[in-house]
Amino acid sequence: MKTVCVVLASGTGARFGGRQPKQFVRIAGKMIIEHTLAACDCGLFDRIVLVVSAPYVEKMRKAVARDGFRTPVDVVVGGASRKESCKLGVAAIADREVRVVIHNGVQPFVTKACFARCLQALGRHSAVTSGVPCVYTVLRVNRRGTVEEMPDRAFLYNDMGVECFRLSLLRKLFAAYDDDVSTDIIGMVFRSGLAKVFVAEGEV
Repeated sequence: MKTVCVVLASGTGARFGGRQPKQFVRIAGKMIIEHTLAACDCGLFDRIVLVVSAPYVEKMRKAVARDGFRTPVDVVVGGASRKESCKLGVAAIADREVRVVIHNGVQPFVTKACFARCLQALGRHSAVTSGVPCVYTVLRVNRRGTVEEMPDRAFLYNDMGVECFRLSLLRKLFAAYDDDVSTDIIGMVFRSGLAKVFVAEGEV
């Protein structure tokens, strides 16, 4: 089965506060998104779908051609939100069924091993995210700032952002479900009840 990596880089970077979205800031001679694409060009994917906002499409097509990645990269226009950009990235996949990895364009330090562990877990599950155990005690507080609960840390993980799905699950999700709570697709899958979400070993 083919594997496609959808890289999301259409955000405005409002929280970052720079003169341009953070994925286009240059570090060590290249834009952050170029470093992320290089990390995704690891031999595990048959195709990369890069989702960017309309003003940056030509800029990124030129950058992709210049960088000469081994994995084919298609640059598509994203939407007004992360969820909409995910939908548009997935819509650009014409195959009947593939394994889909969704990755954040400003996380260039992801490793091939992390991708591989998530994809391996996808062989047994329809939805996988990467996570690492919480190392600090988590406190749930009320509006007054006082502690109401101290969950058992043994069952708490930090979600590290690499998300994997069967394409058929994503198509079903986008066709039948939406919410105003989730900011990522793994959250939508969890809340929709369409599939159990498995947590594969991630990296800090």
